[in-house]
Amino acid sequence: MAFQSPTNATLSRYTGNLQATCVSFGGGAVCLLVLMLAIGTGDITQVGNAEWWQLLGGVYGVCIVLAITFAMPRLGAALTSTILMLGQISMGAVIDTFGLMQMAQMPLATGRVLGCLMVLIGIILVYIGKKKQESGKSREYNKQTIIVIICTFLAGIAGAVQSPTNTALSMHIGKLEASFMSFITGFIFIFVITMIVTKGHLLSNKKQGIQWWMTIGGLYGAAVVFINIVAIPHLGAAVLLIATMLGQLTGGTLVDTFGLLKTNKIKLNSWRYAGLAVIALGVIIVATTKM
Repeated sequence: MAFQSPTNATLSRYTGNLQATCVSFGGGAVCLLVLMLAIGTGDITQVGNAEWWQLLGGVYGVCIVLAITFAMPRLGAALTSTILMLGQISMGAVIDTFGLMQMAQMPLATGRVLGCLMVLIGIILVYIGKKKQESGKSREYNKQTIIVIICTFLAGIAGAVQSPTNTALSMHIGKLEASFMSFITGFIFIFVITMIVTKGHLLSNKKQGIQWWMTIGGLYGAAVVFINIVAIPHLGAAVLLIATMLGQLTGGTLVDTFGLLKTNKIKLNSWRYAGLAVIALGVIIVATTKM
C-alpha cells in the first residue's frame, strides 16, 4: 500500500492526477477481473439485489487515491500513510460504536481511544521531524499543507467507510466479485470526471519519461484486496489490521528514507523515530482492543 501512493504520484507528474487515478483503477480492475474469472466463487449477476449504498465502494476508493496522489509529494510517504491511518481507525471506531453500515455494534473501549490519541501524537512528532529539515517555507505553503493534511485525513475516513461497504456487497455477490465491482465502478466514476474536466482530452501530451513501473499502481491495489481476502480467515481482522498498518508505516519510511520511486528523500531524525514508534504502538493498542 505504501508503494502504491508514490507510484501513482510519480505517474501524475506526466499525466495529471485524474489520469493517473484512471490508470490505477483501470489496471486494478483488469487484475481483479482475471482473478475473479480464475478463482471467483460468487455470482456477480446478483449485484441487482444489493442496496445502492453498497455500490459506492469504488467512489470512496477514487477519493482515497486522488487525495493520496496529491498529498504524497507534499507530505512524504510516511506522513501521508500515518494521517490516512488516523482517519481509518477513527472512523472505524465510530462505525463499530454505532453499528453503522450493517456492521456489528461494539462498545467504544478506552484502549481504542488511547490508541487513536497515540497515533495523533505520533503524527505530530513525525510532522515536527519533517519541518525540522525544511527552511524558508512560506506561510502560503503552511496553509496549503494544512489543507492537504485535512484532505488526507478525510481520505482515511473514506477508507474506513469503503471496507464495510464492500463487505456488505460481498454478501450478495462474493468477495472477489465485490472487489472487482469496487474497482470497475471507481474506474467508470473517475473516467467520466476526467473526460468532463479535460474536455475529452484524456491523454496528456507529456508522455516522454513515463516508465512501465509508474503504471502498475492498480496492481498494488488489487494485490492488497486479494491478500486481505486470503489472510483474514487465518489471521483475523485485528491481526490483519496490525500487519497492514505496520506494513504501510515501514513501506512509507523506506520510500522517504531512500527516495524510492522518484520521491524526495526525507531522512529519519529523532522526532520521526519517536513519532513512528508511538504510531506503531497506538495501532497495536487499537487492533488488540478489538480482539
